[in-house]
Amino acid sequence: MTLTGDLRQRNCTTLFTEIHTSHSDKYYLRIENQGFKSTATCDPLQIHVRDSAWRPSVQISGSLREQQTVVISCSALTPCPDAPPVLSWSLQQTPAHSLLPNPDGTVNSIIQQSLLLSEEHHGLELLCSALYPVRGGYKEAKTTMTLTVDHSTHLQARRRTTGQTARGPPGTSPSMRDNPRPDPLQRIGT
Repeated sequence: MTLTGDLRQRNCTTLFTEIHTSHSDKYYLRIENQGFKSTATCDPLQIHVRDSAWRPSVQISGSLREQQTVVISCSALTPCPDAPPVLSWSLQQTPAHSLLPNPDGTVNSIIQQSLLLSEEHHGLELLCSALYPVRGGYKEAKTTMTLTVDHSTHLQARRRTTGQTARGPPGTSPSMRDNPRPDPLQRIGT
């Protein structure tokens, strides 16, 4: 166990190493300094030790429309910044991770990648994996998300700019049958 920071400024952290599920219990702050001894019995800290990894989260910033660039993030809680989880995902490359402090004092590991969306990304399953180092190996947790890319806005804009119009026999309404690119939703049967 290591105490870091400055207790006088009320800014300190205790780092527990070699902790096991059997260590789940109530803990009390005890100060011993030059003969002075005091235990904060009125304010115990309940610690729950689990033997599993935290599930990472996948977030997408931006609009899921064809021809739009979005930023996809995979992040995972990082209880030990000195030994962060290894993040990876199903996209072509896994960028270097960075540590992101949260307002509550915790830390997340995060990887991000920009992606220019096309109709091929519709239905793409993103898999984000967090591999936590533990004594004797690793614990892994995964999260998946399926992309739903809207292509209708792009299709309508393309029709306006190219000046294409749909014409049918006299007395009938125009239809989208002359669309050179079918709706991906119809193609995959959803």
